[in-house]
Amino acid sequence: MLVKIVLNQKQAQIYPKGGISWDCGYDTPQKFTITATAQTSADLGYYGLTQTLQTSTRVASYKTGGSYTILPPVGPPCLDGDDTMIPWYNAASKAQELKSIGDSITLTLEDGPFVTVPSQGIDPSKNRQDITQLEVNESFLVTLYKEQGAVKAQQWKWSYNYTLVPTNGSIYSKPTVTANNTTAMTDSNPPQNIVVTGPVATDPGKQIWAPAGWEAPP
Repeated sequence: MLVKIVLNQKQAQIYPKGGISWDCGYDTPQKFTITATAQTSADLGYYGLTQTLQTSTRVASYKTGGSYTILPPVGPPCLDGDDTMIPWYNAASKAQELKSIGDSITLTLEDGPFVTVPSQGIDPSKNRQDITQLEVNESFLVTLYKEQGAVKAQQWKWSYNYTLVPTNGSIYSKPTVTANNTTAMTDSNPPQNIVVTGPVATDPGKQIWAPAGWEAPP
């Protein structure tokens, strides 16, 4: 199979927002487009793009030592993407058929991770404590996958991370970005194991306050 990368765009222009919650996403998403062309009869069949969330850190820290951690419903690792498209990431990455030698398909995966956390936590003494830092660090595997035979035809990896802190001590001002890194898609060779069943990372996950006695504001 001949696979060509048409677009390998890193997410960019991070936009954190302060307030009663801290929200953070990107104006420009991670976007990856490939073409796949059948060169032999072994290449024929249906191929699509899956994304596996390999690792995930989403942790907010608060004054006096509290923390709030967001976890996917299972894992990681776990399947990522639209839960109506399992195992494909979304409609643009859904499997298409290579019917004969010389046929080509085009597949696109576009991801824009978004994180929101409370800017205050309630400590065991029932006092409000301001957020002091938000740390996000995640890594992914993107796989050109053929369900029949569980074929991982080709695989790529990417990751991103950022750290936010209050600006001038205010939880309501736009947070200050102290770290912000995203990688483009690079080859993952040999292909690693992936998850192709749900639940997916975009399903409602787990929210953990620690240590015991910490909780979300009313």
